[in-house]
Amino acid sequence: MRTLLGEVLSQSSSRRRLLCGTAMLIVSSKVLLALVGLDRSVRWVGYLGRVSPPYRPVESVEQIPWSIDTVAARLPGEFDCLDRAVAGNALLAASGYRGRIRLGVDKRDDAFEAHAWIEWNDEVLIGDLDDLDRFRTLPESEVAPF
Repeated sequence: MRTLLGEVLSQSSSRRRLLCGTAMLIVSSKVLLALVGLDRSVRWVGYLGRVSPPYRPVESVEQIPWSIDTVAARLPGEFDCLDRAVAGNALLAASGYRGRIRLGVDKRDDAFEAHAWIEWNDEVLIGDLDDLDRFRTLPESEVAPF
């Protein structure tokens, strides 16, 4: 598998900026979620998405899930669905799109599982699963871009 640096260097300059910005946002989301919780993490990562120097608005919204998946697969450590959703929401907002962070739970046979995803234009943009419908969506967790 190609490293993140190898992937960045193989891309156009606009995609390089996007991958660098995405790396900063997804790492920030991981750290902030552990320290300050969801609401503040969404606000602070959203702010970083708007002001970080390497970041520019995406040319098409489809580049956002590509960049999230590319970076998350190549950085050390694991980035779960909530890390990806917070970073993806910041990328959407910084590009002028309004996404919604959705949270769902599934409880089966004394097991509990949660999942986070991003919806944009009533479609799942980040975090889609083949069996996403098994998750009961919690009350709206809509985050307005700043």
